[in-house]
Amino acid sequence: MTGRKTDQPPISCTDCCATLQEYLDGSLAKTESMRVFLHLRTCTGCQTALEQWQATFGLLEAMPALGPPADFDRRILAAVPYESYRSMADLRQPRVPVILAEETLPVWVRSPVTRLAGMVMAAAAGIAMGWFQAPPNFAYGVVVGLLPEAVVRLQGMLRVATLALRRSGG
Repeated sequence: MTGRKTDQPPISCTDCCATLQEYLDGSLAKTESMRVFLHLRTCTGCQTALEQWQATFGLLEAMPALGPPADFDRRILAAVPYESYRSMADLRQPRVPVILAEETLPVWVRSPVTRLAGMVMAAAAGIAMGWFQAPPNFAYGVVVGLLPEAVVRLQGMLRVATLALRRSGG
């Protein structure tokens, strides 16, 4: 030890025993782990609890790995009430390909703030090109500004078209 004093008060036996599993796992913060370590050096009751945890971990690690029974899949599938599932077909939400689900687009793209800012940027770039003879590369500003709105609207239109096609049986 370096002889440095710590600002942390000593840990109680109750708190020490409550954190022994995390201490053995190595998932405690450094300062908390050090408090447990220092307590264990002086407390025989907590040392005994630590030894019991270590023995339990040793027994668990010595157990053989078990896999599922051979007929596990068949038994699970036999327990699924497919007739009930089929009878509720009209109540279930119609599905669309994952790429057309709203959640596929990042939140920042779908955000009204992003879409509005993009339209403002596109309008400003368009005005600069039309009225102020800005350089032609301002057209990139128009395209980039309209991109979030275009992507959201295109995805929405494709989702509506896909659902309509599925309802019509096509």
